[in-house]
Amino acid sequence: MRQFPVYIGSRIRDMRTALAPSALDIERGALVFILYLGTALLGLSLSAVGDFAALIWPPTGIALAAVLLGGYRLLPSITLAAFAANLITGAPVIAAAGIALGNTLEALAGAFLLRRWGFRSTLDRLEDVLGLLLTAVLATIISPIIGLASLVAAGAIEPELIPTAWRAWWLGDALGMIVVASLILTWQRRPSWSGIRRALETVSLFAFLAAVGLTVFWTSQGPQSELAAAYLAFLPLLWAAVRFNQRTVATAAFALAALAAWGTLRGGGPFMGMTPFESLFGLQVFISVATATTMILAAAVSERGHVVTALQGYTGELERHRTSLELEMAKGEALLESLGEAILAVDQTGKISITNRAFDNLLGVKSGEVIGRDLLDVIDVYTTDGAFLERAGRPIFRALGGERVRINCYVARRAGAERIPVSVVASPLWFGGEVIGAVDVLHDIRREMEIDRAKSEFVSLASHQLRTPITAINWHLEAVINKNAYRKLRPKHRRYLRESHRATQRLLGMVGALLNISRIEANTFSIQPRPMHLGRLVASVIEEFSEEIEKKKLHVQTKLGAPLPAIPLDAGIMRMTIENLVSNAVKYTPPGGTIKITLKRNQADAVLTVADTGCGIPKADQGNVFSKFFRAQNVAQAVPDGNGLGLYIAKSILERAGGAIRFTSSEKRGTQFRISLPLSGMRSQEKSSSLLI
Repeated sequence: MRQFPVYIGSRIRDMRTALAPSALDIERGALVFILYLGTALLGLSLSAVGDFAALIWPPTGIALAAVLLGGYRLLPSITLAAFAANLITGAPVIAAAGIALGNTLEALAGAFLLRRWGFRSTLDRLEDVLGLLLTAVLATIISPIIGLASLVAAGAIEPELIPTAWRAWWLGDALGMIVVASLILTWQRRPSWSGIRRALETVSLFAFLAAVGLTVFWTSQGPQSELAAAYLAFLPLLWAAVRFNQRTVATAAFALAALAAWGTLRGGGPFMGMTPFESLFGLQVFISVATATTMILAAAVSERGHVVTALQGYTGELERHRTSLELEMAKGEALLESLGEAILAVDQTGKISITNRAFDNLLGVKSGEVIGRDLLDVIDVYTTDGAFLERAGRPIFRALGGERVRINCYVARRAGAERIPVSVVASPLWFGGEVIGAVDVLHDIRREMEIDRAKSEFVSLASHQLRTPITAINWHLEAVINKNAYRKLRPKHRRYLRESHRATQRLLGMVGALLNISRIEANTFSIQPRPMHLGRLVASVIEEFSEEIEKKKLHVQTKLGAPLPAIPLDAGIMRMTIENLVSNAVKYTPPGGTIKITLKRNQADAVLTVADTGCGIPKADQGNVFSKFFRAQNVAQAVPDGNGLGLYIAKSILERAGGAIRFTSSEKRGTQFRISLPLSGMRSQEKSSSLLI
């Protein structure tokens, strides 16, 4: 509370500073005082009702313009000028003070309303003109009410004159605010030179206005004359509104009002009535309507001009953007045509919208023949196993659903045509948060398949050639280790033999894995299912690792009692797959960790889950888990031994046999592998060779 007086004091000081007049303010105040006083005396001398209600009252417009341009500091000049004018005219002091108060409040209210309106003094917007007209109607109610009340209180006006005086007072103030205020406001800025032609047109306009004004309002036509001639006065105002700006319109309206008032007071024009008051009243109504109409028209024309200018600018900008877009499209088309990959794009409905030369060459089509056609009518797609892919399974239609797809498949121009192996990457086209199409990038992998086939043949041949001598070496090492003579060797010699035997076994395992890969990729291995109990097979595999489990003190939890029927399985292939998963779990789980192995039925599938609490697989590496020769970095550091082929072989075998393998993993928390096999069993496959188990 102690700070409140300090705050009030600071606000008063700020107001004093804001209202403290400067030398410039004094000059402006003096100018406003002189103009207001002079025009007020002129207006009061022209047929004022009761000597104080003038139909011609320019001071209202001067006062409003002064407050809008110079601020509220000029209000005292308005008050003093109004007080002086009415005193000079003969009003009592009380009446003169009341009239001065009304005129001041009128200017204050008008300025306040216009500022709240967002008024711009250039009057080049329709809202500015409408704001001025509305203010002229509303704010001018204040002055006649207060002024007439003051005159009545002072006994300076007869009661029967009040209605007529109020109409004259209000109309004179409103017209003064419209005509005079707009004239001053639009001339506050220095006009710019627009050229000789524009100057000649301006001179012609005002010459025509003078001719019309003198003809219509200075000719003695008498009270019985028709008012039709008055509408000729609209012609120069319309010319000004259509061809010039609001400044010219305001000047023309002021000039016409002056000519018309002067002519009418001289007894001429179509508004000549029984008394000067009646003549001026009719004239002022006409001038008000004519000025308001042409100002509205001028603002509309000005706004239209601004819109046209803006549209021309936008048109130029759009043209530049169009040219730039065409250039970018040309670059894009050139880039598209130069790509070695086949590109295909479709819209939301699956109709082909874009192809490039590589696509046309790949499938033997012409872009002009396929653009706009449904993709399903042009291209057939097959899986790597040769199964026909329906619409929902095709990469590009999956991409239309918002999915990004990467697969290998076969494509053909039509049924019966050559099937071409391709690697496809399909991506959705997004715009505004919606998929508007999709793009296929097709890479012809025939050459890669030939190279891969040659590589597989070489690996198979090399593995065959290596397997025989390595097997012999391994057999001889085992024979030596098992003989009594082995025990008589020195410890370091026995260590050499054991290390050689382990290295030979690892090498033999690697060669076997390479042979299996070559047979899997060439699809030359047999699958021979026989009915068997999967739970017993899993239990026997776990038993194989009992020594290692005991050595690391691992906790193995099993649930293998699911009520499953005998399932047709290839025992060797299935054992190799399960051994791989259990071996990894034992190998990568730290001492004292836990391994959970469960077998259950899930509708038409048997599901085997192997979960551990090992090192887990980093998220960045999880996409490559089933790739050949891949080992996660943390796994390779923990257990250096390994070739990165086990999971690749397991996945390849299971998928060819009709099963599936999935996994989830969290680094430093463990991994869970999940094998699904149909209860109907593995698909039988008779080939020339078998996998090495």
